[in-house]
Amino acid sequence: MNQQFKVNGLDIEVKYTEPGSWTENGMGRCQYMQAEIQVRAGMPDRVRGQILIHELVHMILDMHSIELPEQTVCVIANSFYSLLVDNPDEIQQLIR
Repeated sequence: MNQQFKVNGLDIEVKYTEPGSWTENGMGRCQYMQAEIQVRAGMPDRVRGQILIHELVHMILDMHSIELPEQTVCVIANSFYSLLVDNPDEIQQLIR
């Protein structure tokens, strides 16, 4: 299962795969130069969603040459994921 997202006008491919060489115990990876995000396959849906949002935050930051500590990225991504999951009706109203 692969997905595609448009982020700031760029088509980003999301691949669900085994990490292989990219990192031991890694859950996700953002590669701006390849317009690609890799997410470890086989995780529960909620964890997969959190990791995808985390990597999308990295992609947005990379696009704008912004470097933030990993802890800050985690806080932003986890908070944004929670906002989306906990408020689905309100989010749908916002994007109509």
